[in-house]
Amino acid sequence: EYYRVFFVSGAGFQLQALGHKVQATGAAELTMEINASFVPPKYAKYLVVVAGRAAGEMHALLNGIAPHVELKDFALPDSGPSYASWGGDRDLREGWVSGELTVGRAENEHAITSYNV
Repeated sequence: EYYRVFFVSGAGFQLQALGHKVQATGAAELTMEINASFVPPKYAKYLVVVAGRAAGEMHALLNGIAPHVELKDFALPDSGPSYASWGGDRDLREGWVSGELTVGRAENEHAITSYNV
């Protein structure tokens, strides 16, 4: 009768639902529109789609038959590196660069997973 999307933690625990139920129409593909930004629940790492009907609903399990996708947030971090310092080119050949680049940690690394140089 319907489909529902749930947030699931990295440990596989079902968290809260994302939006409302999507009614089954018989179409091969359904689209769930998300028209506003939201903050995912703490520990949310996956989106899992389950089917349901009046008699019950599937459990949102990572190791079950329900399809799932990893939730990735591509938003910019709150702050970037505090500084960058270049020690100078040690390789004097044309077209070659060698030296030491020092990068200072961001003031807040809460939303940072890596630094790309």
